[in-house]
Amino acid sequence: MVNKEILIEQYTKSMLKKYMQFMNIDNNDMPDVKIYIHNFNEKELKKGFVSLAKQDYDISNDKYSITINDIVKLSDPYLSSLLFHEFTHIFDTYKYVSGDKNRNAGIKGYTEFHAAQIELIHMLENERECTISSFSMNDEIETIYGKQSVKEYLFSRINSASEICGRTDFPHDIATLSTVYGIVYNCWGIEDICRRYATDYREADFNVSNSVKQVFNGVFDVLNKYFKEVEPVDVNLLIEFHQKMIISSVQKYKLS
Repeated sequence: MVNKEILIEQYTKSMLKKYMQFMNIDNNDMPDVKIYIHNFNEKELKKGFVSLAKQDYDISNDKYSITINDIVKLSDPYLSSLLFHEFTHIFDTYKYVSGDKNRNAGIKGYTEFHAAQIELIHMLENERECTISSFSMNDEIETIYGKQSVKEYLFSRINSASEICGRTDFPHDIATLSTVYGIVYNCWGIEDICRRYATDYREADFNVSNSVKQVFNGVFDVLNKYFKEVEPVDVNLLIEFHQKMIISSVQKYKLS
């Protein structure tokens, strides 16, 4: 019997190749990506969240990697979309950061927006190229939550941010704060695709709670308007904007 870790590594390599074809990019556009397999530990469940796949950029050594949790099921139809999401983070970081620590911090907003766009397009069963035609908010897709309509998926992502912000110890640390930012940027990416291509999208489908908006230190509406009105977005502007927002939030919540 073939070792599962070998199968996971082979699958990840094949998905990276498909991703590059999907994005119409070549080896000059993507760095070498080291693949690690993480051995699942039951104690991780106590933390409330288990990451199935996560990319990492070691800026000190300019190395890129992706870690896959060995509890993944290669038959899970969502797994390929998740990997496309993580590969987009690698693609964006390689393209826009260039070893700059400040830009690496600032890219977190834009790349979550972009990765969610790519992930949704892939979920809508367009696996060969990064193009999309019209769809319905009621169309079913395979998500991290299981089979959902596009509308349900958007609601699930919004609600996950609200749930974290509703915790009594929020924000516990910078990582928790960054998670909320990442989820909301994901929602903006999903909403952007829905607004442009869904035949039945309504503004009411994107309803973010005040507790989440407050985390953005008064600039939620500015960003929300920007993503609705500007196409394509200015990546460098968003990098600079997110840098400043992170600094102000760390000061506001007295995080270190």
